[in-house]
Amino acid sequence: MVGEHWMLGNKNLSSLSSSLRRFLQPFSAECHYKLPSRTRKIPESLRKTIGHLKEGFYVDNLVTSVNDATELEQLKSQSIEIMKEGAFELRCWASNDSKEDQDKQMVLGLSWDVVSDELSCKLPANTDCTQEKPVTKRVLLPVIKSVYDPIGFTAPALLLPKLLMQEAWRGKIGWDEVLPVELEHKYRLWEKTMHFMSKCSISRRSFAENYDDFTLHIFTDAYASTIPRLELLGAALGARLAETVDSILRTASKTYFWCDSMVVLRWIKKKKPWNTFVGNRVKEIRDLTNIDDWRHVPGEVNPADLATRCCDWSDLLQSKWWEGPGWLYNDEESWPCSEVSETPDEAFLERHKTVVTNLATGNKVRFEDRFLYFSSYKKIL
Repeated sequence: MVGEHWMLGNKNLSSLSSSLRRFLQPFSAECHYKLPSRTRKIPESLRKTIGHLKEGFYVDNLVTSVNDATELEQLKSQSIEIMKEGAFELRCWASNDSKEDQDKQMVLGLSWDVVSDELSCKLPANTDCTQEKPVTKRVLLPVIKSVYDPIGFTAPALLLPKLLMQEAWRGKIGWDEVLPVELEHKYRLWEKTMHFMSKCSISRRSFAENYDDFTLHIFTDAYASTIPRLELLGAALGARLAETVDSILRTASKTYFWCDSMVVLRWIKKKKPWNTFVGNRVKEIRDLTNIDDWRHVPGEVNPADLATRCCDWSDLLQSKWWEGPGWLYNDEESWPCSEVSETPDEAFLERHKTVVTNLATGNKVRFEDRFLYFSSYKKIL
C-alpha cells in the first residue's frame, strides 16, 4: 500500500496519511460509539455489556460473569452484535448454565469444571513417562514448565522441583547426570502425589450475587529462613498485590496486612532514616498502604509460610492454605496481638549512619610570607 502511494507522487501523500490513520485506529468495544465522526451515543441498554467487553477481554478470549441465565442471553446477543460491527465474530460459548453436555473447558490455560464451577491446573500429559526415567535436570525442567498456574494457588506444591533444580545447578550436575539419591528420593515422593493436582481447585466465583463489601487480608512471607531484607521484599509485593486487587474490585471496606517479621514491621511503622535498600521499599509500602493496617502474625499460623517451604500435593490439599487461620472468622479481639513492643536489634543495622568529620587546620604565618602583602619594595621599607 505504501509503495503504491509513493509511486504516485506527493499529490497522494494526504491519501496515504488518511489510510494509515484508519489502519492504526485501535478497535475497542466502544469504538463505534466513541469516535468523533460517529456521534451516536451509547444506548443505555448496552452500557453494561460494553463494560463486560472492556474488562473481560484478554487477547481474543472473553471471560466474564453474570448473575443468571437471562443476563447471559442478553450479554451473548448484545456482545455478538457489538463485536460484529468491528468484523469480529464471537463463537465457542461456554458457561456453567449451558444445556450442552460438557464437563471441562480450558479458560486462559486453566481447567474449568463447569459442573462444580471451579478452576484447577491441568495435569501434565507426560507424568507417567517421567516415572520410568532417572531423575535428571533434563527430566525436571519439563515437569516444572508443564504446570501453568498464573494465579499461584498451587505455589507451595510447585516449589520442590524448582528447589531440586536449584540444588542440581549448585552441585554442577550435568543435564543427563542422575541426581544424588537424597534429591531423587524427594522427587519420587513428590511425583507420587501429582494425581492430586486436579483436586487442588478454587471457586471461579469469589463473591455472592449481592455483597456490599468485604475485608481483604494479605499474608506475606519470603523464605524458610528469616532474612529481614527478603521479608521486606515480600511485604512490598503484598502492598502491590493489595493495590491491584482493590483497583479491580473497588469494594474492600478494610485491608489488613500480616507479616511474621518483627524487624520488617518496625521498619514500616517507624519513620527513621533507613539505608537506601530498606528506605526505598519502606517508602513504597507507606505510599501504598496505611501503616496502622500492618500487623504481626506468628510464623506457625501464617499461611504464606507454606509457600516458602516444600510440600507435596496431598499435603497442600489438607493445609490451611485454602482458608487461612481459623481466628480470621472470629471477632477482631481474638486476633493475634499486633503491637510491636520492642525494636529488634537487627532493625538498627539498616539505620542510616551519619559520619561527621572535623578538619583542624593551623594558621601559622611564616615571617617571609608577610612580604606577599606588599606590591613594592619601597612599601616594605
